Amino acid sequence: DLMRKGERILRDGLGGLQRLHLNGNKLSRVGAFNFSKLSNLTKLYLNNNSISQVDTFAFAGLVNLTTLHLSNNKIGLVRADSFGGDLPNLTELYLFYNEIGVVEHTAFRGMSNL
Repeated sequence: DLMRKGERILRDGLGGLQRLHLNGNKLSRVGAFNFSKLSNLTKLYLNNNSISQVDTFAFAGLVNLTTLHLSNNKIGLVRADSFGGDLPNLTELYLFYNEIGVVEHTAFRGMSNL
């Protein structure tokens, strides 16, 4: 299955990747631990998709991430711990042009550099 192969490559084969551009790919969800093997990633671009769901721990393991772009999507709910915990170096988070109506209490826990 091509989708599973692509997920496996993202998880196992790109560990040294520092920037990842996935703009305009019609993605609808960012699942838990999808990027967890990309610990060297510093910039992640997920703009202009159809993302409506960002799971808890969606960005777990991205300890070097400084910039996260999620603008122009359909995010309505920011779940607890979606962005918190493993993003101690995040200094830029772009969420404009979404449909955010609810932000759960610990959604941005541990993000003191924003």
